[in-house]
Amino acid sequence: MGWTYVGDITTGLGPLPSAASTPIGYVFDARGTEHITYMALDFSLWELTRSAECWTATNLLADVGLPALGDASTRYRDAGPNAYVFPSQGPRHVAYVTNDGAMHELWHDGTGWNHNPLSSSVGGTPAVVARPAAYPFASQNTQHIHYAGASDRHINELWWDNDGWHHRDLTHDVGGTPAAGDSGALAGYAVDLYHTHYVDYVGWDGHIHELRWSNGSWSHADLSELSGTNADVALPVRPGGISAFFFAPTGTRHVYYYGADQHIHELTASGGGWWHEDLTVWTGTVAETIDIGGLAAYPANRQGTRHVVFTGAASIIELWWSNGSWAHSDLGSDSGSPEIRKVPLSGYADEDTQHVFFHGSPPHINELAWRRTRRQRDLPAPPMGNV
Repeated sequence: MGWTYVGDITTGLGPLPSAASTPIGYVFDARGTEHITYMALDFSLWELTRSAECWTATNLLADVGLPALGDASTRYRDAGPNAYVFPSQGPRHVAYVTNDGAMHELWHDGTGWNHNPLSSSVGGTPAVVARPAAYPFASQNTQHIHYAGASDRHINELWWDNDGWHHRDLTHDVGGTPAAGDSGALAGYAVDLYHTHYVDYVGWDGHIHELRWSNGSWSHADLSELSGTNADVALPVRPGGISAFFFAPTGTRHVYYYGADQHIHELTASGGGWWHEDLTVWTGTVAETIDIGGLAAYPANRQGTRHVVFTGAASIIELWWSNGSWAHSDLGSDSGSPEIRKVPLSGYADEDTQHVFFHGSPPHINELAWRRTRRQRDLPAPPMGNV
């Protein structure tokens, strides 16, 4: 069936306030729902929920009796929220930053939304410089929020276990770990199969660095050096920063970023080492990547494909991997979508579909969707081992 333009979600719901931040989307498999969280131009926070093909909207801060965030635009490069599902401790969670640099959490306990001022309740946490990375670690029954500190760009971690929330300065605790660059761009994720989790970030040196937790301790690696690439990250970092994920069909890990050479790059952990590919050269998309607006990447595990999407050349360009080879598509042209703003976007895949959410003009949340015409067999699990 391919890609189609689904429509302007925010207009269909009200209309809602126009979007200011990256729209963070995810699937809640246990409930059969899909969710988008974003900050609006009036600094309110919204969650859009799709159930049985119908969207509903919730003003999150108003729902818990809090005012809008206040003008954070002069302080933060990408000040929007992040969101994830953690079924064992309140299913849905939203991590966000207020204009004083404090970290906050909203969580839904199945009946309603609740608020936790994390920075003040944990204590000793420095101010935040940009949108945090946030994710669950199901195999350890923990949840994690990572961010760069505003004063020193150290990578900080807030994590929750059965004793509550805690804080540590990973840059201080892990020897030889450089601070993040000015943007504070980072990504984080867990690999439950291997009982590990990771934070990938752009260092002050323009390299991609990684902090890895395994068997109770953290370690650091310079992925740019390990992969042998001489393509540093473009500074200042584009909205969305870098994207990283685990790809179950091949048991590999991947990091994507926009290079100083105006190309899209991929770093892959496979077979005990790191490897580099220049995806712009591979796919012949030099003109499209000269000046991108935002970058996002996601795995489609059931389809056995990887996807990188970015805004550029007045459209959304998709780079996609299948069976060992990369190709590209112009999603704006292919789907009949309206004018696309060159700002952050996001994407995710569920069982049989893929979704990309972007800012249109005016800056409303719009959706593109891909649907396959017939069900494919589940792909086999990757081999056991530690990637």
